[in-house]
Amino acid sequence: MKTDELRPRLGDVIAFPVTPFNADYSLDVPGLRKNLRVVLQHPISAIVAAGGTGEMYSLTPSEHREIVKAIVEEVRGRVPVIAGTGVNCQIASELARESANLGADAILALPP
Repeated sequence: MKTDELRPRLGDVIAFPVTPFNADYSLDVPGLRKNLRVVLQHPISAIVAAGGTGEMYSLTPSEHREIVKAIVEEVRGRVPVIAGTGVNCQIASELARESANLGADAILALPP
C-alpha cells in the first residue's frame, strides 16, 4: 500500500494485539487468531503484527513470519496490517521484505 493510500486510513485506533505463547514458549497461532477475531469486532483503522511492547525482539525470524502470515490471513484486507521490524538494519530489512511478500501493508520500524 502506498503512503498516500495508507495515511487517510489511520484516523482511528491502531490495534496492537497480544501474541499468545504456549507453556513451552512456542507460538499459540490459534490463540492469536482468536484474539484477532475479537479485535476485529471493534472499529479500528489498522493492526500491528509483532510490534508491541518489545514483542518483536523475543521472536525468531520464522516466528515473526508466522505472526505476520496469520494476521494477514485473519484480517483478509479489512484493515491495513503493519508489521513490526527491527533488531538491526539487516534483520529489519529482511523482516520488512518478507512481511511485504506475506501481504503486510506497511512496517513499523522499531529502534535497535
